[in-house]
Amino acid sequence: MRGWTALAELARGQHGVVHVRQAEALGIPRRTVNARVHGWGWTRPQRGVLGLPGAPCTYERDVSAALLVAGTRALAAGWTAAHLWALTDRRVRPVHIVVPRDRRIRPMAGVRVTRSGTLLASDARRARALAVTSVARTLCDVAAVTSVDELRELVTVAVQRRSCRLPDLGRRSAAMGSFPGSGRLRRVLAELDQDRTDSVLERRVRRLLRAAGVPPRPGVFPVVHDGRVIATLDIAYPAQAVGIEVDGFRYHATPAQKDRDDRRENALQAAGWTILRVSERRARTDADGFVRQLRAALAWEHPGRIRPGRSTGDESLP
Repeated sequence: MRGWTALAELARGQHGVVHVRQAEALGIPRRTVNARVHGWGWTRPQRGVLGLPGAPCTYERDVSAALLVAGTRALAAGWTAAHLWALTDRRVRPVHIVVPRDRRIRPMAGVRVTRSGTLLASDARRARALAVTSVARTLCDVAAVTSVDELRELVTVAVQRRSCRLPDLGRRSAAMGSFPGSGRLRRVLAELDQDRTDSVLERRVRRLLRAAGVPPRPGVFPVVHDGRVIATLDIAYPAQAVGIEVDGFRYHATPAQKDRDDRRENALQAAGWTILRVSERRARTDADGFVRQLRAALAWEHPGRIRPGRSTGDESLP
């Protein structure tokens, strides 16, 4: 039983699946596998792949099964890779994998296989214990099947988390030449210059607020508490002690920066300020909801709330 125990351990490290060739490598003949697995409750998610009895049928299990069938040099790609990198919570079906152009893979149920002539060894990475395309290659592939707005959001998330740098993405895109979605990706890269992304989003939010009839004061606003500046807010309504922070590339980019941001927000709350955050995605998809939340914050009153001194600018309560 030692071989079966080792096989079960291997399956647990591969999201609950193994290939019969892996069983043979552990000294279990294929005929023995075929004779016993059915009675022992093993499943067969793909041809030649065995599912550990009782293992959950997760998205990662299905990706792992497809990769085991496809063999070496196969990588999860496209929206599948974007999910594995946590750039999106979408679990797109069918599962998408990519292989070099010289590989031919037998069709698999629930799996889309792409043969690529631009797949490089440097595109191969590991995410969630699975072989997956790099974040840069993933974004290049997804560019072909998404909108400019959604692609911009994915790139922003990748850069915020430091999963990918804009120059690296630009170089990978250029190396692939002209490909479906390359023009869309170039447009996004031109917009998301590292040094100006936050200001671009800030201007968009300011236009949104003016159009909604809740114009903030112009310019950034330094918040002074106990005789010192504790923060400089992107957008502020000083008379109501309400501030807005736009979540561009800077927001929580590293654990150290997250710690600084948390300390900063705690200090602002102690000084009586209400801070709202708005991301590019929310500004695009839930502008009305954000404006309602802002109006509620501007109208909120409490006897113990600290109010800073009134300053210049348009600070009237809408």
